[in-house]
Amino acid sequence: ANALLNRAGISPELLEASQARVSSVHYGRLWHFIAEALDDEFFGMDSHPMKAGSFTLLCHSVIHCDTLERALRRALRFFRLILDDFEGVLQRDGGTARVVLVERHAEPRRAFAYGTFLIILHGLACWLVGRRIPLDAARFRCAEPDFSPEWRVLFSPELRFGEAETA
Repeated sequence: ANALLNRAGISPELLEASQARVSSVHYGRLWHFIAEALDDEFFGMDSHPMKAGSFTLLCHSVIHCDTLERALRRALRFFRLILDDFEGVLQRDGGTARVVLVERHAEPRRAFAYGTFLIILHGLACWLVGRRIPLDAARFRCAEPDFSPEWRVLFSPELRFGEAETA
């Protein structure tokens, strides 16, 4: 772990400070290095690894879509092929869109699994339109994690946990 942190330009001692933060560039590097080391861009949170390079192929498959809706639907089909335990379903109501995670397990997953799926999808959508897309709310099946204040910045101040579905 320390070797990956150092390679990403993050001091391992920084993790001991509760208020310490890393830049998005450093976080992105660390994300990439961990995925590369595991050969799994979903970090072992699915029963099937998302092999390194999958996200790049996903980007290639959606870059020429003429609408964000078409790109999101294609991305969700891609995830359905790559992951076994999650399936995202896009629901649209006028100008509002919502992604619901359908799971193949009865018990809720770890918060990080849900967050990773949504971070990847939301990041892809923002990249495609060239700006950050604000999220109105997010709901999670899992219990509220200790790091939920970070998620209120990352996703939306309107978070709920212990819900019937992740969306």
